[in-house]
Amino acid sequence: MKKIYALLLLLLLICSVGRADVLQLKDGVYIIKEGDCLWNISKKYYDNPYLWPKIWEANTYITNPDLIFPDDQLVIPGIDAAAEEVETEMNETIVETPVEEEVPIKEETPVVVEPIKVEEETEVVVEDEVPYEDEAFEEELPEEEVIKDLEIPISFDNQVLAAGGVVQAGELPEQGYIVDFEETFQEYHGAHELIFLNFYEDVAIGDAFLIYTYFDEVKDPSTKSALGKKFVIKGVVTIVEMGEYAIKGEVKKSFDKLEKGDLLMAYDPERWVYMDLGGTPEYTEGVIAGSKELGGMLGHRQDIVYINLGSTSGIQAGQKFYVYKDSKRISDPMGGTATTGELEIGRLKIIKTFEYSSSAVVTQVNELIEVGDIIRFTE
Repeated sequence: MKKIYALLLLLLLICSVGRADVLQLKDGVYIIKEGDCLWNISKKYYDNPYLWPKIWEANTYITNPDLIFPDDQLVIPGIDAAAEEVETEMNETIVETPVEEEVPIKEETPVVVEPIKVEEETEVVVEDEVPYEDEAFEEELPEEEVIKDLEIPISFDNQVLAAGGVVQAGELPEQGYIVDFEETFQEYHGAHELIFLNFYEDVAIGDAFLIYTYFDEVKDPSTKSALGKKFVIKGVVTIVEMGEYAIKGEVKKSFDKLEKGDLLMAYDPERWVYMDLGGTPEYTEGVIAGSKELGGMLGHRQDIVYINLGSTSGIQAGQKFYVYKDSKRISDPMGGTATTGELEIGRLKIIKTFEYSSSAVVTQVNELIEVGDIIRFTE
């Protein structure tokens, strides 16, 4: 009888450990850890990685689903109900336990030993299955299928890719486009999907390409002349199959929703990796010409802005700028006028340069930043 109690207690402990990650959530809130991504978190809590957009929609503070940071709080929709079901199952198991213990008669004790042996054999089978699953996973993602020797950028380099920028016509190559998606029923297309591509030149299995698109023309606020078109990089795709009528690719990384017609250009890590070059630019004053997000006002660290100075002005990644509000003339109701002095409202750091513009990340915010605000270089 003691063996039965011990066995049942062990089974309860195993069940509780198996769902500990669910029960440890308080009010459905998960604390992001190093190496987490929405894909893996969705797989862990919903047993379906394709439900990650559900988590993104529930956490409106996340502007880019691929950029989440350790120690931030993440709401997992519907996880409270899952925890209640686990607790209910455990309570029901505990209630049924005494009933099962009272049924056996002492004379049947030798018979009870047999199920215990079966359970021991079952545990051995589970242990055998674990390495089998690991081997299967490794076979699905062999090293040969990873982007040749091109590592997907991590951390800050992802931010450089996702930042986009403002470019002149022809500054970015157009080497192909997305034709369609293998899973056409999905509303949101992104990482780990298989997609069909078309190219204007020869390509090979393992080649990597950036997925991007243009939108909105940007004018220089100081000269009113066209600065270029805004573009955004949506993700990275590698070719996995060369068909007779179609080329198939796998999306390795996505920063935004993918759509038919999105453009492709060869992915050169050296061009898109972040390198803190620093130095002093030839032109030390400019203006904020645009922002990645829609709307003209920004108020958070990590927001992306575009300035009207580029590589032709000596701008390089790593250079820092102060942001100022322009002085304004105010009138005194009792007569006369006065001019307000400039006010420092934030700071920027250049992360990517183009010919006539640069992309920068907001590193400090003292007041809302707007298109047209003055920027000045600082050592």
